[in-house]
This record gives sequence, C-alpha cells and structure tokens, in this order.
Amino acid sequence: MSEPRWSQLLFGGTTSPRSYFTIGFLLTVVKQGLDRVLATRVFFRPWSPLSYALTGEIGGLFSLDRDDQIFYATMLTLALPFLVIGLVLTTRRLRDAGWPLWLVAFFFAPMPINIVFFIVLSFMPGRISQIHGSLSDIIDVPEFTKSAVLTTRPRLAYKRAIWAILIPLPVAVAVVYVGTHVLQDYGWSLFLGLPFVLPMLSVVIYGSGRAVTFGQCLGIGMLWLLVALVLMVATAFEGLICMIMMLPLSLPIVMLGSMVGYLIVELGPQKPPDLGKVTLVLFALLPTMVGAEHLTTPEPLLFTCETSVVVDASPEKVWPNVVSFSELDPPTDWLFRAGLAYPIRARIEGTGVGAVRHCEFSTGAFVEPIEVWDEPRLLRFAVTTNPAPMREWNPLFEIHPPHLDGFLVSKRGQFLLTPLPGGKTLLRGSTLYQHGLWPASYWRLWSDPIIHRIHDRVLTHIKTLTEQDVSGR
Repeated sequence: MSEPRWSQLLFGGTTSPRSYFTIGFLLTVVKQGLDRVLATRVFFRPWSPLSYALTGEIGGLFSLDRDDQIFYATMLTLALPFLVIGLVLTTRRLRDAGWPLWLVAFFFAPMPINIVFFIVLSFMPGRISQIHGSLSDIIDVPEFTKSAVLTTRPRLAYKRAIWAILIPLPVAVAVVYVGTHVLQDYGWSLFLGLPFVLPMLSVVIYGSGRAVTFGQCLGIGMLWLLVALVLMVATAFEGLICMIMMLPLSLPIVMLGSMVGYLIVELGPQKPPDLGKVTLVLFALLPTMVGAEHLTTPEPLLFTCETSVVVDASPEKVWPNVVSFSELDPPTDWLFRAGLAYPIRARIEGTGVGAVRHCEFSTGAFVEPIEVWDEPRLLRFAVTTNPAPMREWNPLFEIHPPHLDGFLVSKRGQFLLTPLPGGKTLLRGSTLYQHGLWPASYWRLWSDPIIHRIHDRVLTHIKTLTEQDVSGR
C-alpha cells in the first residue's frame, strides 16, 4: 500500500466552520502582532492592517529602494508560513462546505474581499453532513413530482428581486453616508467591500427558500448596480464623471459578490436558520468594514507625473513663459469640457526664491511659493492651495461631493529646461501629488492621464508662445 503524498496530507480532509474561524482568527492576531513588532521595533516604520495592501500600490518589490526591499522581503518571509496554513485551511473548509476548490483564489483577493470571504466561510455549515438524506428529507413533496422539481428551470421573480435589493438599502445608504460625509473616507471598503457584500446580500435574500440559477444571481447583481447608480444621481450623492470612473472597478466586484451569493444559496445551508445567520453576518459587515478602515487608514501615497515637450528656442527664451504665461485658448479636450479642472493662465508676484506664483484653473487658483529659482534651468515650487479637481455634473442638481476637497492634492511641481543641439530646449513639467482614494493604484490609472493632459495643455501653450516670440510674430 503506497504512502499518501504530502499534498493529500495537507490539503485532504475537511475543516469545520468553528475550527476554521478559531484557527484563522488566532493566526491573524499572532501575525498582526509579529508584523507590528518587526516593523516598529526593528525597522522603525509605522504599520497598520492596511499596510498589507500598500506593496501593490507602490509598484512591487523590485521598484523600491534597497532599504524598502529589505523591509518588505523580511515581511514577506515572515508571512510565508501563515500563507501556507491559510491555504490549507481554506481548501479543507471549501471541501467541507461543498464549494469548488478553485475558490481558494479568494484567499489572495485584496482587502476587504478576502476578509468577507473568510467570514462567510466561517459561518457556512458543512455540506457533507447535509447531503446524506434524500430529496424528500429536504423538501416534502410527493414522489411523482421529484423529477419535475429537478428539471423545472426557475424563473426570475422580479418583485422578489426588487425587494431583495431594497431591504438592505437603508443600512447601505447610512453606512456610505457616514463613511464619505462624516468620516470622509473613500477607501477599500467603499470601492471594493460594499460592491462585493451588497450584491451578495441581495442574492442571499432573493434565494432564501427557493431555487435559483447562476444567471439569475448575476442578473440581480447587475440590477443592484443599476439601482445604486440611479439612486446616487437621484439623491445628488455623486456625479456622472466619478460614477463612470468607478464602473470598471465596481463591475467585476459586483459580479464576484453575486457569484459568492449564488454559492451560499445553492451550495450552502439547507436550513433557513443557518441562512438567516449568514444574512445577519453580511448586514453586520457593512458598518464594521468602514469603521475598522477609518481607524487604520494610512497616509496617502505620493505619485510623480512628468510630461515633456521640445521647444524650438533656447532655454533663455523659454524661461519667461515658464514663470508666467498669458491666457490659454478655451479647451477642446472632451475631459475638460466635461468638467475636469483645466489651466487658464499663470502670473507671479516677485522674482527669485520666495516669489509666489498663481496658476489659475477653471475651478480656482493653485498658490505656488517658489522654492528653487535657477534661471534658465529649473523652477521648483511648493503648492499651498489646491482648487477642486473638477466640477461634478449631475443632470438634476448642483452637487459638491466631499471627495472634491482635499483628496486629489498637488504637493510640489517644477519646470526643468535642458538645452538641446540646434538651439532647442527640452521642457519637462512634473507634479508630485497624492490622493486619498483607495485602491490608489486603480485611481492612479485615471489621475495620471488627467495630469498629463493638464501638463500638455500648459507646455504646448508655452511652446507656442516662445516660438511665436522667436519668429517675431
């Protein structure tokens, strides 16, 4: 008789919900403690639970400097045994619940999705102990109707679906309002957690006590998303620009939440009390996620955006138009016409270090005290006042969401002029900025191109002015 392989010893068998939760919770507490001690006492760095998400935000391990590489490599080495134990436990728990084993991929999902998945698995009763009975043990129907029950495709009950979406809506609205308007957090819980939990909750409510199909559950998720978008517009909670930006992130998360909801209903507990416990847990997760994230939110990350243009003139000719420039033509770019802030003109008070530059945008003026005045090579300035990054558009109301104030913030900027052969100049403009929107790597996909368009509008104007001055026009 052959010996069992190590993979069967580790990943074979099952784990009960209570054991899964107890072991997972204890391992999390131990891991958090070890990470905090290592980060704060050995490397003298701040650390919070959300710090686990930051390595992905800053471009990966190999894009960091040497000190950061050593720090994150050490933290990763410490995490490896916990990762192995977590994978083993999750695989065994999935087998016990009767769920597909490929769902172990959720173990590596970003926070808070992996936390929600852990909690749901912790409350799902074992499937194996429930399937020993026949169909008549589960549903009390006559013998001759069993084949009809098995073969009849359930239709989507639209009224039930609407109620399933509306029932958790008051709690969801309250949680989102407190998170954005009171706590002023636009974090992982808002953009990943709630779009995952709420469709899942609606599917569980809809599927309680009835047969469902995967397509119906996915349709309920899409219906939830549509209702959420209409509600945000109708209540003047958000504008269309930000909702369009949010859709590529929210759509796949809504689909994942709907899929997990389907698994809970179709492969989960057969007893209504067990399904009720899962529903209550999902309700409780909504305020818990937002509150916990508010207590651990780290400092927003800094990003640099640089744009360049070649000017057919020497740096000495370019410099005056860098320091200040006349009014630009009205924008033709559709993003600016849709409401995003765009530069209009720039003026300066004084010369040299200590002078104050005012770059006027369509939503207000950036106040920029000069830090480096190296004529005609480098103009560097801090930014002490930031106007709103856009005018949000709502077809029904004039709105001003909280994320327009203090979330997309320019910290510093500069113009670098490098002479090129033939009397030309390479003019590079760069902005150091941060935003408090998470996951930051996703929102950077929007902010970087927007800032590049702003740079390009300014640099092209400087290029045009300078080349016109040189040609005598």
